[in-house]
Amino acid sequence: MEYQSLFIATLLTVFAVASSQQQPPATDKCMEEFQNVFNLCINEVKLSPGNVLWFITNGTSPKSEAPANPETFKTQVCSVQQPMGACIVDKLNPVLNSTICSGASTGTNYLEIVRNQLGLLFSTYDSKCMHACRSTLITDIRECYSSNGVDGSLFANNASNGAVLGTSQVEVNKFCGAKDKIVPCMQAKIDACPEAPQILQSVGVDFTIFNKVVNILCAHGSAYLDSLVLFSRSCQQRG
Repeated sequence: MEYQSLFIATLLTVFAVASSQQQPPATDKCMEEFQNVFNLCINEVKLSPGNVLWFITNGTSPKSEAPANPETFKTQVCSVQQPMGACIVDKLNPVLNSTICSGASTGTNYLEIVRNQLGLLFSTYDSKCMHACRSTLITDIRECYSSNGVDGSLFANNASNGAVLGTSQVEVNKFCGAKDKIVPCMQAKIDACPEAPQILQSVGVDFTIFNKVVNILCAHGSAYLDSLVLFSRSCQQRG
């Protein structure tokens, strides 16, 4: 699963829930409040709304204003991506659930408009700020396995049913024999990727725990393989 910024998913979930509720008719005040919240949250992270719109819309918004130094501004705006998103979630949610936004007025679904605009704006924001390693880290880590003669699909494989070292004595021997090369390689890939904590979280991996677990399992290879057999039997009985 490709990692995506958590606050974007939260934003869209908030708007989807609000959209599904039966509410009184909305008013044009909704869009005004949306813009107010947007600008307020930008100001709270000490940036210019015009500069942010320039960044997010590639300068196409009539209200956008190019920063003096685009490269410096990119660093600034990307560094506050999470707090800005959190601010918008916090301040916009009660607005969306109020009578000025919920429901439809004269055929206008304001919740859907706001949801679409935020989804577009922040998806663009996220894609422009994402580090290149977001799309390569998992592959890079798996290459630490394969370059040492171990099956790379063992890493972060939901279908492995906990078989982190493999399912046979041969596979266990291969992994444990190469562990002292694989783990430092993984650590180097993780250290080189600023988004590694979020990416690993999205695939259910805590590297510190992973490192400790494989050390324990490699020290008790036979018990590890026996546990896989017992786990498989238990699953079959439940099925």
